[in-house]
Amino acid sequence: MIRINGTDRASRTSEYESYNFGMYHVAANKKLYEPQRSTDFEFVITDIDNLVKVGPDKSVTIPNAQEILRFAVASAPVPHFEIEALEDRRGNSVQKFAGTPSFSSGSIQVRDWIGSDTAGILMSWQHLAYNVYTDKVGLLEDYKKDAVLIEYSPDRQIVRKWNMYGCWVSAISEDEFNNQQNQSTRMLTATIQYDLAKLDVSDDWF
Repeated sequence: MIRINGTDRASRTSEYESYNFGMYHVAANKKLYEPQRSTDFEFVITDIDNLVKVGPDKSVTIPNAQEILRFAVASAPVPHFEIEALEDRRGNSVQKFAGTPSFSSGSIQVRDWIGSDTAGILMSWQHLAYNVYTDKVGLLEDYKKDAVLIEYSPDRQIVRKWNMYGCWVSAISEDEFNNQQNQSTRMLTATIQYDLAKLDVSDDWF
């Protein structure tokens, strides 16, 4: 027995021993304790094929942009929302209750492939929201896209899938060029804003 807040309670030592907690417990329940690998995912931006390439010539397009980015994304954010806490005060006490939910922005890291022009794809998508050549802000229907984040098991079965709505690029950054360091693969980072994300609970995944 152990005493907690003035109350005698049974020790949980015997409970842990009965369940055999430890790696033997994991070994005996392999299906329950399959670890999720952080590398088993895909982040897909939809409806960005045939983007007009950044520049004054609007006749140049980038084909297959969706598939190029799908393969180029090295890291992607997991969508979550935060609920604003509202307060109601009475005398010396405070009650908190749920307010407006909001989804935080996230960042994707993309491999900088010269031949596939991944940098051009990201910049062209961003320019749909603001065109530096015309100093005009774009229309929602042009720059807001939907995205899908898919989490896979090691044998390529879908574990979870998030549908993200109203995605657009608010910022792009990349490391500076530096010939004083060891050679490394260049990466691009794009800040993705989105309005809503839902965990897909349907049974008709792909």
